[in-house]
Amino acid sequence: MKINEREKFEKAVSPVIATILMVAITVVLSGVLYVWAANLAETNTDGELNLYNFSVRDAPGSPSSGATDDLVIVTMDIGEETGWATLTVKLSIDGAASSTCANPGSTTGVCIVTETSANDGGWQVGESVTISENSVDLCNSATCEITVTILDSREGTTLDTSTTTSEGDSAASSGGSTNGGNTGGNTGGSTGAPACTANEVSVTEAHADGDSAIDPSTGVFFDDDYIELYNSGATCSMDGVLMYDSSGMENDGTTFAIDLASGYTLFQKNDNAVKDGTDGLFGFGLGKGGDSVSLDFDADGTPEQTFVLPSYSDNGAAELCNGVIQPTGPGAETPGAANNCHATVAITEIANKGSSGICLFNDDGSMDGTADWVEIWNYGATDVDLSGFILHDDKGAGDSKAFGLSGTIAAGDYMLLCNDDSAQGALQFAFGIGGDDTVTLTDGTNEIWTSGALPEADCEADAACNPDDVYAMDGKGAWSYVPGAETPGAEN
Repeated sequence: MKINEREKFEKAVSPVIATILMVAITVVLSGVLYVWAANLAETNTDGELNLYNFSVRDAPGSPSSGATDDLVIVTMDIGEETGWATLTVKLSIDGAASSTCANPGSTTGVCIVTETSANDGGWQVGESVTISENSVDLCNSATCEITVTILDSREGTTLDTSTTTSEGDSAASSGGSTNGGNTGGNTGGSTGAPACTANEVSVTEAHADGDSAIDPSTGVFFDDDYIELYNSGATCSMDGVLMYDSSGMENDGTTFAIDLASGYTLFQKNDNAVKDGTDGLFGFGLGKGGDSVSLDFDADGTPEQTFVLPSYSDNGAAELCNGVIQPTGPGAETPGAANNCHATVAITEIANKGSSGICLFNDDGSMDGTADWVEIWNYGATDVDLSGFILHDDKGAGDSKAFGLSGTIAAGDYMLLCNDDSAQGALQFAFGIGGDDTVTLTDGTNEIWTSGALPEADCEADAACNPDDVYAMDGKGAWSYVPGAETPGAEN
């Protein structure tokens, strides 16, 4: 009897154990499958669990030398609806650096994304968008390999990357402007030249007060600001490169659509600029309070180069010299030509018949007031060592009375030099200054500043010219007779 009861008990327990084992196996398998799926999703989304896949195909039509061609159509095949505010679409042509396209509702970028259906603020599964040129000719060769990358801009992850080939025509753009400097220039549109890079092209001079610089092609003052670009290599394409001031692209920035020749190329400010560089113009203005010029070669919003103009009280031009930006000095600009890059010391005021009570002349220290004098100014941001500098008149630096300077002139300071043969100071030169003399300053090797022939005729036309005969340079580098308005050792 007990044996039969025991057998019945064992038969009743066996199904329960089997059920428990089945549940346990199911739980374990579910966990394994979850881990596998999560790992698979992570490899597709760089850590996100959402799976995305986009397909790219050539857009209808053949890209031409125009700048508004449809390039590719992109379809979201797998994923979930995502708002455009979180997406970034990048385009690369033939392996070049990627450019960020303008999303629907935006216009900033060398390419632009347009929704096929109504603009609902997001991208859905099965929805296709068209990527087109945005006023920049990106593809006009026989074939263009186009790579599209979709990113989650908030997470900083890549959702997918796809590549296709766009069939284009072989016609190269021609025409355009050849505005520029002595050795540079540009051609409107792309001619198949390689893309310009930040290693080759740079801003080498910029002027925030254009009417103080002389246009080398006309010999007259500019009417507005200018920017000089230098290409150290062969002709290259600036297509899609952005140029803007400290206010950004939205402030009349330039989206280039030109080829840039080797050498120096000059661009001038004009309110009517087409803003692509083909007319040799740009639309934004440059301020004298430390404004900047930026070049963004991949149009991603982060410039590869920024040229910062120093703040000026007297002159708004700056030049790039051995990697350092320094002021050019009034009238010493070189738009469209190689920079001078001299020491930042200028001759700014000259008295060639003496000036009442200015220089010490007598051994007892009394002021005679008949000594000629010269004022120099350090217009730069760093002190200048004057060792080896020579001041001379039109007899030249080799004349026995040429004056060798010494010491240091601090940044922004003025220094007064006197024609004084007494023992009252070290800043005394021996030569006399004639009525139409020329006074020149050299650094021992290069002539860094000259007054040119003084405008004596202006003085002679004034009955009060003698005994004071003082000439001063203005902020444009021009000299004039300034009776009774001399400022020796101070700003003119």
